Amino acid sequence: MSRALIKHNRCGLLMTSVALCLLAACGPTDEDNNGMSNNSTTANNNSDRPTDTLDITGSYASIYSLEEISTSTWGDFAVVYAHNEENWVVLQTSMDAEFNPNTFSYVVYTEPAADGSFYYCTAEFGLATEEEARNSTMMPDSSSPETGGCGDFPWTKLEANDEFELVGNYSGDFGEEAVTQTDWTTFGTTQTIISYNNASNKAVRQLPPDDQFNPDKFNRIVWLEPDADGTFYYCTEVISADTAEEAWADMASADASDPDNGGCGGFPWTKLTVAQ
Repeated sequence: MSRALIKHNRCGLLMTSVALCLLAACGPTDEDNNGMSNNSTTANNNSDRPTDTLDITGSYASIYSLEEISTSTWGDFAVVYAHNEENWVVLQTSMDAEFNPNTFSYVVYTEPAADGSFYYCTAEFGLATEEEARNSTMMPDSSSPETGGCGDFPWTKLEANDEFELVGNYSGDFGEEAVTQTDWTTFGTTQTIISYNNASNKAVRQLPPDDQFNPDKFNRIVWLEPDADGTFYYCTEVISADTAEEAWADMASADASDPDNGGCGGFPWTKLTVAQ
């Protein structure tokens, strides 16, 4: 599964994508950084602190994109310093990064919830040295991260993305459909699930080489959050793309306002219920 952490946008937040350029206004500008709320009782001004092994590792999804975090990398960024106790980390861009190459960012995150989700905010970015980032005193306001506090914008929420949330066997108006962690079988055709984002409810699939209409092509589906009984609607909003990257980057958007009657390219969305 390809997950590439990309770009600082003008807002200063770290964003990711599946090899596409999704930039969103969800972090502070340079001007915003000067007015960020300092709600922390501890300033990061001790350069002799030990480096921790980053403890928020895993596969995550935000409403914007996918993010893969290891002990040494956050997507394409290198983790050069981590402080698990105070929930902040210093990241370094690569020499060939499109934006702010070979610079450092100071990223603050909230304590993970029971389900593993957490919020993060890039408090400072484009810094010349690791020391500048480690000594940052910028502390964004985490009192209401879903609505604001990261400059004039909300924090970015990351949710665990290890398991595909639609795995199961279903019945629909057009027959049976089976979804596993890696495959989606519908109309007698098994498509490979290339990548998925449980936070934004989107996934890219690849048709088999013997498909009658679009052999080896990629499509992107979007689904509505399943009901308590597992029932959900989905729509193929990108039908045929040459690559998974093109499928993710396509700007097509289905209308979910009335899925029973339309909004999916002139047709209703497909409704699936859990097979009995």
